[in-house]
This record gives sequence, C-alpha cells and structure tokens, in this order.
Amino acid sequence: MSFFPIYLEMTGRRCLVIGGGAVAERKIANLLEAGAEVTVISPDASENVARWSRNNSIQLEARCYQNGDLDGYELAFVATDDDRVNASVYQEGKSRGVWVNAAEVIAWVTSIDLRSWPQQSHRELRPAMVTDLSWFSMGERVNGLVEEVMVHLPGFFPFQQMLSVVMPGHSIEPHVDHQPPHWKFRVHIPLVTNDRSLFTVDKKSYQLEVGRSYKVNTEMEHSVDNRGEAPRIHFMFDVGRK
Repeated sequence: MSFFPIYLEMTGRRCLVIGGGAVAERKIANLLEAGAEVTVISPDASENVARWSRNNSIQLEARCYQNGDLDGYELAFVATDDDRVNASVYQEGKSRGVWVNAAEVIAWVTSIDLRSWPQQSHRELRPAMVTDLSWFSMGERVNGLVEEVMVHLPGFFPFQQMLSVVMPGHSIEPHVDHQPPHWKFRVHIPLVTNDRSLFTVDKKSYQLEVGRSYKVNTEMEHSVDNRGEAPRIHFMFDVGRK
C-alpha cells in the first residue's frame, strides 16, 4: 500500500489553503512540516492558524476566497464547509492546472443521508457499495478526483468507480477480489473516517487518512473493521495498464 503522488518535492513549493478551521490546521501543519510555503485565505482563523501567522510561518489573508486566488500557486487545499466555495475553487484549479484536494467530494458525500445509501433498513444501517455513477450524480462529482490521481499514473487507465460505506460498529470480513487480467491495483481515497476504523491488507492493519490516495492490492486478503462512532466512507476506482 502506498500514497499518491509518489514523488512530490514540497520544499519551497507555494501552496494555498482555503479555510482557517480545524481541517485547515491539519493541512497547514503537514505542509509546514514538509517545507512548503503556505498562504491561507479565510475570514476566520483558529488559534493555531493565527499563531502561525504571527510567527510568520504562514501568510494569512483574512478574507473570503475570490476567483483568481489560485494564480501563482501549484497546490490548493480546500478546507471549508461551503459547497459553493469548494466547487468554485475546484473549477478554478481545473482551468489553471492547479492540483486541488478532495474537499468538494467530501462535502458532497457527507450531505447525503446515510439511510439513502443502498441496502439500508429502517432498523439498522449496514455497509453498502455504490457503483451506479448516476447515484446522486456520483460520476460527475468524482470525475475530477480521478483525473487528479491519474495525472501521476502515465500509461495506466481508470475504470470501475465505487463508493463504499461501513457504518459504525460494522465490519467487512476478510476476502480476496478476483480481478481481470488488465487490472493492476485499486486506488482508495478516504472521504470520512475515524481513529477506530481499521483497514487490514495482508494481515497488516492501517488507519487511512482522509483526502490521501492509497494504492491497494485487493487480490490480497483484506478487511474493514469500523469500531468508531462515525461511518467509514471511501471512494475507490480500479486502475489498469494500457
């Protein structure tokens, strides 16, 4: 199992974070640790974000996002709960060739009532898988995320897009997937999780982070155990070799 992108030098790279709350804090902390030059745009800032600004660790612009703000940046991270802002940043990033993270897809999937997922009953929420791209316009919502990952995978192609939810207190038993000959691996992108949700592959257990991309060999035995109080939702797609 590994991360995407694989080779990305962050030292001195100009990065923009839209938002100034708890989610933004985690993004900023990781970027600073990696040596990036970070600018934050947000009308409000948490105590840590404000402290980083006072220490000149980041540049903070205390205002709302405006179209054109991505100019001059190579990476943009959206950390707001405003779907319109998330969508606007994504569209600008796509037009400018700026990499934008998964926040828009996260905002979309968390707005869907868990009882609207397939195979649910009135008495109990159960694990479910969605492969129908028309489900709540899933295909349209996740297409940009697939494109962003595939930029780092020349010579490969994506197929079979899926959303998986494992409800709190539920699990998926150990199993092995049987894949077609052109299949090489599956990409997992956690959208919602908790610190008690474990993904086990080949008898090794992992806590996967929201917004990161992971390469998974599902032809090895794998399972999920969600012991937390929040659902575990992953977007996934299979990758083949041309």
